[in-house]
Amino acid sequence: MIDNYLTRKEKITITSIQILDEKGIKGLTTREIAARQNITEPAIYRHFSSKKKIIFSIIEKFKIFDELITSTIRENEMQPIEALTYYIESFSKYYENYPEITTIMFSLDIYGYDKELKDEMFDTFEKRDQLIIGIIKKGQDENIFNKDISPEYFSHIIIDVLWGTIKRWKFKDTKGNLTQEVMEKIDWLINKEVSL
Repeated sequence: MIDNYLTRKEKITITSIQILDEKGIKGLTTREIAARQNITEPAIYRHFSSKKKIIFSIIEKFKIFDELITSTIRENEMQPIEALTYYIESFSKYYENYPEITTIMFSLDIYGYDKELKDEMFDTFEKRDQLIIGIIKKGQDENIFNKDISPEYFSHIIIDVLWGTIKRWKFKDTKGNLTQEVMEKIDWLINKEVSL
């Protein structure tokens, strides 16, 4: 079982994601984490000095995943359409296989909880946006994408399609094929913007 290979710190992070998904920021307590992990509260403090540090560790999971996607695109020198498709499909599959993690994207109470956490997550989203903008600019320079739409605007539309579809899927209790639904919309959108 995969759980046997995780460190205690990783187990606490994963349990915290599950609690956030079920109970929100107010439900994320060291008592709840300890009960689910069958450990004492002081055992949690050996790994995390505060609830804020636990949430930072969750955001770190996002960053690691983002870095893997970005490096794969760069190392394989993917062309713009391939890069956009790979990027969106990777995130869709990640969220479909791990729906609890979407809570971090949509729980505004988490970011109201602490400005530093809000800034950290905003930085993560900003880096995603910049990657997509770079891909779109490259596609426009190579006359693949229509130049009548700004790369920033096109990027925001792509992200809005991804997030909006994920949110609706989450409201439907994660029923349906998220990746298929997202990719059908993204393929349509990309094809609309491909230069004629």
